[in-house]
Amino acid sequence: MALALRVSLIFVLSSVLFCADPPKPLRAIPVGDSPFALALTGDETQAVVVNLFAGDGPNVRVVDLNSGALARSLRVGTRLVAVAVVGINALVVNEDQDVLRIVDLSTGREVAQVPVGSRPSNVAAVDNNTAMVVNGTSGDISFIDIAARRTTGAPFAVGGDPRAAAIHPAENGRYAYIALGGENAIAVVDLRATPRRVVTRVATGKNPVAIAITPDGRRAIAANVSNNTVTVYDTSNPAEPAALGDLPVGVQPTTIAPNPRNPALVYVSNLNSPFVSVLDVTRPAAEMLTGVITIGENLSGIRVNRDASRLYVLEFKNQANLRVYDLTNIPLDPKPAIDVPGEPRLVTFVPSTGDCASSFYIAEAVLGENQREGLWGMEVLVSRGALTGGFNLGGGLERNGLLPSFGAFLLGSPQRVTVTVTAQPLVAGPLELEVSIATGGVVAATQRGPAPLTVTADLPAGFHVVSIRTVPGSPRATFQLSASAPEFVGGVVVGGFIMPNVSGFGAFCVPTSQNIDVRLVARSAYGVQASGDLLLNLRDGTRALLRAINNTVPPAVTPVPPAAPPLAGLTPRLFVDAAAAAGGDGSQARPFRSITQAVNASRVGDTILVRAGRYSPSGTGEVIPIGILRANLQLIGEGAATTIIDAESKIQPDGSGNAVVVAANNVRFAGFTVRRAAQAGLYVFKANGVVIENNVFASNVRFGLGGVEARGLIVRNNVADSNLETGIAFSTSAPLATPNAPNNCDAAGGTFGAYFVNNNSSNNRADGFLFSAGGSICVANNVTANNGSSGIEFNNRTEGAANAALGGTVIANTITNNGGVQFGFAGTGILISEGADTALIADNLLTANRPFGIGIFLNGRAGTIRNNRVSGSSQQGILVQRGS
Repeated sequence: MALALRVSLIFVLSSVLFCADPPKPLRAIPVGDSPFALALTGDETQAVVVNLFAGDGPNVRVVDLNSGALARSLRVGTRLVAVAVVGINALVVNEDQDVLRIVDLSTGREVAQVPVGSRPSNVAAVDNNTAMVVNGTSGDISFIDIAARRTTGAPFAVGGDPRAAAIHPAENGRYAYIALGGENAIAVVDLRATPRRVVTRVATGKNPVAIAITPDGRRAIAANVSNNTVTVYDTSNPAEPAALGDLPVGVQPTTIAPNPRNPALVYVSNLNSPFVSVLDVTRPAAEMLTGVITIGENLSGIRVNRDASRLYVLEFKNQANLRVYDLTNIPLDPKPAIDVPGEPRLVTFVPSTGDCASSFYIAEAVLGENQREGLWGMEVLVSRGALTGGFNLGGGLERNGLLPSFGAFLLGSPQRVTVTVTAQPLVAGPLELEVSIATGGVVAATQRGPAPLTVTADLPAGFHVVSIRTVPGSPRATFQLSASAPEFVGGVVVGGFIMPNVSGFGAFCVPTSQNIDVRLVARSAYGVQASGDLLLNLRDGTRALLRAINNTVPPAVTPVPPAAPPLAGLTPRLFVDAAAAAGGDGSQARPFRSITQAVNASRVGDTILVRAGRYSPSGTGEVIPIGILRANLQLIGEGAATTIIDAESKIQPDGSGNAVVVAANNVRFAGFTVRRAAQAGLYVFKANGVVIENNVFASNVRFGLGGVEARGLIVRNNVADSNLETGIAFSTSAPLATPNAPNNCDAAGGTFGAYFVNNNSSNNRADGFLFSAGGSICVANNVTANNGSSGIEFNNRTEGAANAALGGTVIANTITNNGGVQFGFAGTGILISEGADTALIADNLLTANRPFGIGIFLNGRAGTIRNNRVSGSSQQGILVQRGS
């Protein structure tokens, strides 16, 4: 009867609405623009607040929590994303400069910059002198000796995109829990093992960005920013956390604060919901969210003091405050309806003639492409009257009676209910079913045998569940159920087992024209037994489609490799063939085996033709980075689909890990796939007139393709796919007259320093395209999709001396489903910020980007924005922030 309890809870709780006035804080302390994290000092008299975006002002503030006064402020680095306090030291994570900054709180001065891994995202204290920094791009943990102000030992590789860490209190902090955003998992690390090791991984929701453990060590909570849930674990055995369930808490949950005095209570801040979610983690998963504390602003950091008398909450906005609340006297509001990606909801008006034959509707659940099969549920709620004439249910049945399907309903008065079930096996074999009607956990009627089966019961007023399952020995099947009764109060709940190519549905009549509310549930209700992402269709009685709802984050689609570069007209002097015998001289008859040999043997102005094959350190003896490319050199592969440079993540003793470096003028690089570089697939360093075309840059640890001070640069017809940071990233491309420059941006006028035309930069963990530190850029006719941060970003932030102006033109690009993955705050289709100034943004197609389609903020500027099509953004389509 656990199933009946589950559907009952779903049915009853779904109707709670959210409308509340925010409680008044004890004080609101100004803390600048975009504060993102806070930590309390040991005596809890002060808070340290760090700012993500702070313009030219201070980005670390120490505030007195009793008076609200600013005790100290300073500026250290840019993009500060986390802070921890250990003794007199504030440990500040500088996300875009790969350092941990140590601030002495007694003097208010920065005393050290400790280099860590790539793109650090969080810090946690292990003990009074050791901290651990998790590094998102490099996928490892740096351990810090705080007194010595340096790292200790080699970085510990932990997994894909680690985002946060927490120490379990058992065994004096033996186990660390690491949230792996790139793997949708928590890694449990044994810190006492020699060497340290990951002892297990447990699944989370999508993209966990925070992890916390209750003071008694019995529960761990992970915040899943991409599907608006937290996953709660039983951690009684700290080496083997057991998932208790996922529950929706708010849009983009970001920070978790357990209550130090009451281990049952946990508080979650949501970056794009105006409330703090309050959990009782000792309850069943469906009941854990007990309510919300309405704040009225989107939130970032959150903390509770040791005696649980104060709640500290950071607003996430410009001119933000640190709010201080009396936690002993703060009202809880009912939990609101929360959108869960992959579990769509539809509230819509449906007309009725009063006749069931013409007022019949079908709500259909469809399993998303390449999603796992499993349990699903659907609520159909009416706003006026009751469902009349019965309801129908259909879907899949698992073999051997393993997972039932169900229909649940509420009767307002005693009624006779008749249920008829038909079924069809999906594979040959005898099929028998068991159909039962239960009330309050007690079976009122049941039938068993081959379909069709009919069950009739006289039922009292109240909540009832019909369950359908195969019996042992029966194959998988599809079924259709018809339940007849005079009326069902409020609506119905249906569900069961869903599989590919077999949709589930609930069909019903409405007695009067009204709004209906249809919601699908999967993992948030059924945990590890749940199906993957679902789609929702509403059809009329003729099965004509009325509405289709898909709120999933689309899966990554690998872009098609570009065409091979044309070889006609080339006059290669040197040839390379991975299948050649050793000892070749580079001639067409006796080619070199490695690209490195050919590059080292080349002269200024040479052309090197590389035949199809895999070129790598272990296979062909490549030295990474590959040779020294000379001026006017053409390095041409036979095509990206067949000519592969695999850097095998090699790093040189000096720390360099770029697969190919171009540091000479007028080089052309075309026709390759470059993958698995420890840094960038290809890096252009202070070179003019470089042409990069018809390549694929994939699965590189930092950028697919990047560079600095590359003028007269042409990047066209390339694919940058699934790189662990940004697909294409360039800085300081000052204007330069460029022969044979693409004409895509001619309408904007002016001279550009770099041209990015007809590229596809998609599925990268951070940005699709990133331009910084000055320059003039033409970005035209590109595709950028499914990137964790922005599709196209111009960002001219600086530390110290001012950058040269950064601007350009963004024309006719297709920009889809970017943002809100790597960091909840990060992303937008086109982002112009921190002093960047684009002359023209025109004729772009922007769809389903998060949070905005086009964003101009933090002193960013845009001369003209015109003729863009923007739809499906999670917040504003176009946002121009005050001061930009």
